[in-house]
Amino acid sequence: MPKQTRKQSIKGKSAISVPVNSTKLRPMVQCYCKKCNGDLVETRTRNVHEAEEYRLQESIERLKRDREKKKNKYKIHNLRSSKSISESVERQPVDISSPPQSHNILTIEMII
Repeated sequence: MPKQTRKQSIKGKSAISVPVNSTKLRPMVQCYCKKCNGDLVETRTRNVHEAEEYRLQESIERLKRDREKKKNKYKIHNLRSSKSISESVERQPVDISSPPQSHNILTIEMII
C-alpha cells in the first residue's frame, strides 16, 4: 500500500466546516453622539464617534481660551493706553494768566 499524501489524509478526516466567507458578528451598542442620537452601532463606530466628539470639544475649549487671552490682552493694552494719555494730560502745564486762545472757530450769523 502506497504512502498517503497530506491531501488524502485531510480528506479522510472529518473536520468542522467553516464557511470561507463568514462575517464576524460584532456587538452592537447605543451611540449618543449627534450623528447617531442613541442608535445601535458597532463598538468600533461608537469609539470613532466618541473620539471625534472629544476632539471637537477640545478644539472649542482651545478657541475659548485663545479668545479670552486676546480679550485680556486688549484690556491691558487699552488700560495702559488710557493711563499714558491721562498722564500726558496731567503733565501739561496750564497757563492761567492769559485768556484762552481759540483756533479755527467758525462764526455763524443769523439774519432775521
